Amino acid sequence: TPRDYEFYVAVRVLIKSLSKLNVQADLVVIASLDVPLPWIRAL
Repeated sequence: TPRDYEFYVAVRVLIKSLSKLNVQADLVVIASLDVPLPWIRAL
């Protein structure tokens, strides 16, 4: 669905942003998959 794709894109962007900052992306990915989209956007 469009919302699922939107969520996927949001996660991809978040991961890329954090990777540039040398954050522990693996832990962030696991956490981000369990939180609602609005919370991800808030970051």
